[in-house]
Order: sequence, then C-alpha cells, then structure tokens
Amino acid sequence: MPFGEIVCGSPGSGKSTYCHGKNQLFNALNRPISIANLDPANENIPYPFDIDISSLITLKDAMDTYGLGPNGGMLYCMEYLDANFDWLEEKLKELGPDAYVLFDLPGQVELSTSHDSVKSVVNKLTKIGFRVSTWSNASFGECLTQDGISSPQCTSATHITLWMPQNTCLCCFYHSGRCFILSYPISTSFRRWILSRSTGI
Repeated sequence: MPFGEIVCGSPGSGKSTYCHGKNQLFNALNRPISIANLDPANENIPYPFDIDISSLITLKDAMDTYGLGPNGGMLYCMEYLDANFDWLEEKLKELGPDAYVLFDLPGQVELSTSHDSVKSVVNKLTKIGFRVSTWSNASFGECLTQDGISSPQCTSATHITLWMPQNTCLCCFYHSGRCFILSYPISTSFRRWILSRSTGI
C-alpha cells in the first residue's frame, strides 16, 4: 500500500528543506522515496523530484491566461490540479504500489487551512489507496518569536481542515551543510541535545 506525507506550512518554513533532508536520509538508508512538487511557483527545487506540477500548470500560466494576481493564480492552480486529478493519479501509478511519496505543497497557508482544493486532492489520494498524513512545518525563527503562537494555530487549522494524522515540525534548518529537523512530541532534554550537537549550544 502506498504512503504519502502532505508537507505544508507557511512560506519559508522549511517544506522543501524537509523534503530534501528526508530524501537524503532515505537514500542513505537505501530506502525508496519519491517526491511530488505540487508548488506551481517553485522554480528552484533543491531535491530530485519524480512528479512536478509545472508539467501540468504553472503559476505564471494561470496569471497570464486569466489576469490573476499571485494569490488568485495559486488558488486556480490547486483547483486545476483537483479538476485534473487523473494526471496526478497516472504519475503516482508509475511509482509502483509500495511508493513512499512526499507531496511538497505551496506556502500559501489558506490552501490547507480554509480552501477546499487541497482537501479534495487528499481525499482522492485516500480513495486510490494512499495512506496519508500531514507534516506541517514552522521555521526555527517562528518558534523563537511572536510567530511561535500563530504557527501552531495555523497547524491546528490545517489538522481540522484536512482531518488526518498529523506531525508538526517545530524546526527545520541547515547548519554546516546538514539538515536538522526538530519535532514534537519529544522531550525538552532530547531537543536540547539535538541543538547542542548541531550548533554547539
């Protein structure tokens, strides 16, 4: 049975960094993993991907064709993906019945908190046999500032909207060429140990 992680979160929170880091980890463990870039505005993808929404639609295409702004264009792209889910289904079939897929979403938070298109795509994934969970990211800086309150609220809204098992990444960052991911529930002492190993704190 295929498994998928819906990777979502605010802009710059480390979604692509997480996908890149997990891809490196699975490759080091000789475990299969695939990544689907579902961000039609992402032109600088740091990881090798197997599926790219830009072969279906891009943000620029939507904006130029319909005279939309960036936000409206992104909503249109996700609605277009939902309406053309058969394209994604065919791409996923090529990965095999036991695929492990990371779905890297755009950073426009309303797509996973209040808009129906992503929820519809996720529901269709479950109908074709995918076991899915969400991974909602919050950047290291957001956890140390006033955004440390808004980020968990956004994550909770995502959980309520998509209504599926969810992990919440509190911190995803690079240090000395390595990707470090801190997530809860983990103990404070263990979190401090990871930080000390990565930053020398």
